[in-house]
Amino acid sequence: CSQRRFREWSVNIKPEWDVQQELQLNALAKLSIDAKKVQASDVMWAGELRAYDKGYDKVNSKAEKPLQRFEDTSFYNVTTSEDPNITDLFTKDDEIKVIATDQLLACLMSAPRSVYSWD
Repeated sequence: CSQRRFREWSVNIKPEWDVQQELQLNALAKLSIDAKKVQASDVMWAGELRAYDKGYDKVNSKAEKPLQRFEDTSFYNVTTSEDPNITDLFTKDDEIKVIATDQLLACLMSAPRSVYSWD
């Protein structure tokens, strides 16, 4: 039974928020942007990025590679609005207009092809 079910939103919409623009999901696929006009900068890097084992690129049914556990690592799953680093940046710098995490950008980039695209 492949019945869709409603999922709760991760960000609660507040009644005092003003709608800036509404986009239909199918309109996202038609949007384009001139990459030469985009001005972006990294304002902060947080966390740790470990080396990638390229052996995982060649995994298939004949060449198995077991996954390793990261017992000494803590994983934090916070939303963009709960992230203390983002909150600090937004309150300290008036010139910042848009802030996005890697997870949020990935969600927006995959939105036209996703079943639950916005959350």
